[in-house]
Amino acid sequence: MSGVGQVQGATPCTSKLDGILRSLEGRAPSQISVHEGPCCRAAREWFLATARSAFSLWGPEPAWIGRRWSWGPTSWPLHWCEVVERRELDCGALAELAALAWSCTGANVWRVQLVEEAGQEWIEEWQTRWQAAATAPEWIWGERFYHEVVGIAAADSSLRLWDPSAGGWRAEPLESPTRRILAIRMLRLSGPGFSPQPGLSWRGIEVPVGRWSVVALGTSCAGR
Repeated sequence: MSGVGQVQGATPCTSKLDGILRSLEGRAPSQISVHEGPCCRAAREWFLATARSAFSLWGPEPAWIGRRWSWGPTSWPLHWCEVVERRELDCGALAELAALAWSCTGANVWRVQLVEEAGQEWIEEWQTRWQAAATAPEWIWGERFYHEVVGIAAADSSLRLWDPSAGGWRAEPLESPTRRILAIRMLRLSGPGFSPQPGLSWRGIEVPVGRWSVVALGTSCAGR
């Protein structure tokens, strides 16, 4: 079975989004690697100890991650011993850190992948930053881009999205004129792979686990 929810009434515009989702079908959420020696184990344990301390001092929301690491270009593979030396991390690395920090609070944590749309001025700024760091912005397709966040599920199966790149909850309207989520996929790591689980509800939209769900077509499809 395909892992991509079909875009209904396909046009050149919707087919572009469908093509992006198919290119991402086999892409797992970013994972920070571990060297065989003690360096990465020590770095990861330092992070977990810091996360537990922050939880006791400031509560469950790991906004401290954004104060320690800014969002920016990152080369992969990335190892834990490199994480503690860096000052910038991309959305995938920040999402893994945030997922671990949230796990220390006992929250029901999900890894969430998004395809979003943003204004051209934002896109051009991001492309310039990545190119200046000699890192190809392969996560951008025109006005659309790939992004990773963390999902926190409540007891009623509703899902909220914590964006560690911005240091807060995603709360913009679905029809925001500057940035909008077009598609969402949520996954939960279980052992060596991903386990199927019942879906959750995000802003009243039922989101199945492990499948891309199109939630908007974007401004470039308006009126078509």
